[in-house]
Amino acid sequence: TPLENLYSGLSGSCTEIRYSFVFTVNGMKHVGEGELCLQGQSYVLRGNGLEIFSNGKDVWVADVCAKEMTISTVEDLSYGSVSDPVLLLSSMNEIFRVAGQTAGTDGATVIYEMLPREDCGVDKAVLEIRKKDAILTKAGFSIDGNMMEISIDSMKHLPLKDASVFSPSFDYSD
Repeated sequence: TPLENLYSGLSGSCTEIRYSFVFTVNGMKHVGEGELCLQGQSYVLRGNGLEIFSNGKDVWVADVCAKEMTISTVEDLSYGSVSDPVLLLSSMNEIFRVAGQTAGTDGATVIYEMLPREDCGVDKAVLEIRKKDAILTKAGFSIDGNMMEISIDSMKHLPLKDASVFSPSFDYSD
């Protein structure tokens, strides 16, 4: 299925994604865009003035303009998947189960409605995946009744990268 092929592509490669999002919280829309490089549980996320690195154990959040960085461990993130939303994608098949699927309006995509296997801070997820190459084109997450809609501008599965890519190479201590 396109969903199984998406999982397979995510687990065996370094996936680069360019995206834009709209997060509606209590009627207020927050918009942004960014780039994600995801390899297993490790990632680099750049967007909206932040650079976030995770090697799967530690998470560095760097505010580029303010030259400030916070460091935490993945275990310290108190809200699970909502605190580290990249884990929603990298661990999708472990976090969610398929509740239903329909054909996209163009016939070229499949839309999956997914529900959490247990409480993860997300009420439901909706994924739209192209049939021909299992590329994610849209994703939506309902979080406490608020909606995050993500449009995927590009998604590529590339060869695995060296682990050092997923740790910051700069220091704001001076």
